Amino acid sequence: DIIVALGDMAIKKYAGASPRIAMFYESGLADLGERSGLYAFPFAELAAKLGYAANMIALGVMIALTEPVTFDSIAEAIRQSFSETSAAKNLEAVRYGLELAKETPGKRVQTV
Repeated sequence: DIIVALGDMAIKKYAGASPRIAMFYESGLADLGERSGLYAFPFAELAAKLGYAANMIALGVMIALTEPVTFDSIAEAIRQSFSETSAAKNLEAVRYGLELAKETPGKRVQTV
């Protein structure tokens, strides 16, 4: 199971989730400490700085660190769901998230 919590309410709701559940959350909104299964990134800050959507960066990080699906399957879903221009921008953000996660392998709590 995987939780992506990018808002304050979601972080509060799932903060006590089982360590067996991977939780990716916005580090700018909370510090949940260090425990197995937690992944904290400043998704909103990065999105604002780079002009990407925070959820797409989070999607890339999540795919890289938990491998629930392949990039190709996500890319196809994005292409089917968005206009060509929006899909291209969202795929850039997912790729950025993939690279960001590769820079920090094995870290449970990450700040950038």
